[in-house]
Amino acid sequence: MSPFDYISVVLSVVIGLGLSHLLSGCVELVQARERVRFYWVHTIWAVLTFVGIVYLWWSIWGLRNLRVWNFGSFLLLLLEPVLMFVAAAFLVPKPDERKLDLRGYYFGNRQGIFGAYTAFAALLIVQNGLLNERLWTTADWYLLVVLLISAGAIATERPWYHAAAAIGFVAWLTAFIARFGLLLGSNARRQIRRDGLKPCIGHG
Repeated sequence: MSPFDYISVVLSVVIGLGLSHLLSGCVELVQARERVRFYWVHTIWAVLTFVGIVYLWWSIWGLRNLRVWNFGSFLLLLLEPVLMFVAAAFLVPKPDERKLDLRGYYFGNRQGIFGAYTAFAALLIVQNGLLNERLWTTADWYLLVVLLISAGAIATERPWYHAAAAIGFVAWLTAFIARFGLLLGSNARRQIRRDGLKPCIGHG
């Protein structure tokens, strides 16, 4: 078993937990739809979080080229799926017998949701610098957008901001994956060197 095989098991387990919570929670909300008042902004963020978690798993393949690991770098990498799990946990409630207004729930938990997203973006920027030994990369500009929008979502309850942020994130994630994440394999190495993207975000 290679170091990558050993490390990827734990990362995949935590990613699986985040997916399981998100999907099971969404199914329960649909099952309880007669008691649930849905909110389209909340729905968009649920979809974005799902895609983000799946893409995080996809990007793990890039780690196979790392031959030497230490416990500190492993903990930093483990924080990525942990933070996505936290975002999913705050985002999707467990419905009970009472009526549930997802608009009120979303705004009541926005600090937890976007706190996780802000920490996630900051963590990836730091990891980019550590793994690439470069202070700033093309990918970091994309991540800075996530950090700023998420920090703004923590600071304000204005519905127009959250609506614009949700729509903007759809465009951002589409552009990010199109730029960095569609390839899996040897052809992607040239793009990493060109864009300065760390392996565990993109591909190796």
